[in-house]
Amino acid sequence: MQGKIIMKRFVISLITIAATATIPSAMLGQSFSMIGSWQGSPDCPIEFYRDNGHYVEASCDNGAFNHIIRGTYAGSNRINITTERIDPQRCSTTVTGYIQILSNNRVKYWQNGWNGCGVRTPPATQYWTRS
Repeated sequence: MQGKIIMKRFVISLITIAATATIPSAMLGQSFSMIGSWQGSPDCPIEFYRDNGHYVEASCDNGAFNHIIRGTYAGSNRINITTERIDPQRCSTTVTGYIQILSNNRVKYWQNGWNGCGVRTPPATQYWTRS
C-alpha cells in the first residue's frame, strides 16, 4: 500500500513539473506587465505606458517617425498588436503582428511588412529586452 502512495505522489509531482514547464516564467506566480522601456528596435526604443492585463499601448518617436502600438492579450504569453507608423509628412500606415512573452524581461516582436507612405518592407522579427 505504501509503495502505491509513493508512486502516486511521484506521478503527480511529474505532472505538476511538466505543466509548469510550459508556462512562461513571466506568468509563474507574478503579474506580468509590459509597462516601461524596451530595447531591441534598432532605431527607436519602445515605451509602454499602458497595460491593464487585457490591453496595451506603447510608442516610440525618434524624430523622423513615430510608431504607436496597440494590442490585446490573446492568452497568457501573447499580445496581438497593430503598429501604426506616422512619418514627418503625417502619412500613416498600419501593420498587424504580435508580441510573445518569453520572460519577465524579454519578448519576441513580430510584424507584417510595411506597405504604404513610400515604405515597403518584408515582415520583421525583433527580440526586445526591458531597459
